[in-house]
Amino acid sequence: MQVTFRVDMNDEIVNASGVYVAGSFQDPAWVKDALEMLDGDGDGINTYTAAIVPGEYQFKFYNGDCGDACGETADFETPECGVSYGVGGWNRVLDIQGLTTDTTLSAVVYNACRLSNVSIDEALAASFDIFPNPAYDQVTIRLEEAFSPNFSVALTTLTGQRLQVIRDVRSQEVVLDLQGLTSGLYLFTLTPATAPPSPKNSLSNSLN
Repeated sequence: MQVTFRVDMNDEIVNASGVYVAGSFQDPAWVKDALEMLDGDGDGINTYTAAIVPGEYQFKFYNGDCGDACGETADFETPECGVSYGVGGWNRVLDIQGLTTDTTLSAVVYNACRLSNVSIDEALAASFDIFPNPAYDQVTIRLEEAFSPNFSVALTTLTGQRLQVIRDVRSQEVVLDLQGLTSGLYLFTLTPATAPPSPKNSLSNSLN
């Protein structure tokens, strides 16, 4: 399957040698200067699409082709964002176990455990309510009329694993079933049915 990695470099001085992604999904693993991420539209979001066998992997972004010296150094404190590799550093986690379709990961800020807020179209940034939050068995998303009807809702983990998709929603309110999910932070993405399948045409938010 195809997996698209996305990293927000707007807060960084991008190394002239490029931005890279590397991890245990490569063969051989962790070749740090092989997979260059490009910013084709100049929005500061660098991307790379790789063919990956479904499973669980660790990875990291690199600002430059100088190996470990150019890699992310942040301590990703929450389990949803990364894991320790045992020598004082952290890697990000990619969990695509059980997936069979291509997936695009949410853009994350380089060297930080937070999602990018770049490229949310102003026309999509309509107000909405989500309740209850924190949620347990289910959560309700209520949108303004300007954003509906006819949109889709996707619920994913922060590592990009898609847990639930509701398509062709034609009301201003949608309920997501959370039963069976472990406690943690999840991401939901709202996309109008009339919009092309692009990250610029989605509105994302987090759910505790």
